[in-house]
Amino acid sequence: MTAEANEPICALLQFQRSEQAPDGEWRLYLGLDDETVFPINITWGFAGMPSLMDRYDALRYMGYAVVEGGPEAWKWQEGALPDGSPGLLGVADIRPLTAAEEQAQPVGTTSLG
Repeated sequence: MTAEANEPICALLQFQRSEQAPDGEWRLYLGLDDETVFPINITWGFAGMPSLMDRYDALRYMGYAVVEGGPEAWKWQEGALPDGSPGLLGVADIRPLTAAEEQAQPVGTTSLG
């Protein structure tokens, strides 16, 4: 599959801390292969990692789906954030939704939209 110019190719789920969220939060971004991220994101407070279905519903809300489903679709990396605190990043390949998928109802528990 080839991506159109400026078409997101991956989803990035990142745990991070900030002044606004000192306990941390999970953020789902859409990204390009040059490590650029789109300004739209979905955020969950730190009550645990968003479930797989919550992540898929969030992607659906943004008009995308993972290329191959299941927990193995997400590749995880650990590292340090700029402030030195530990960080966790999950990356999954994505594609635009098909017309049939756009009509389907979300299956997770997230109420987005």
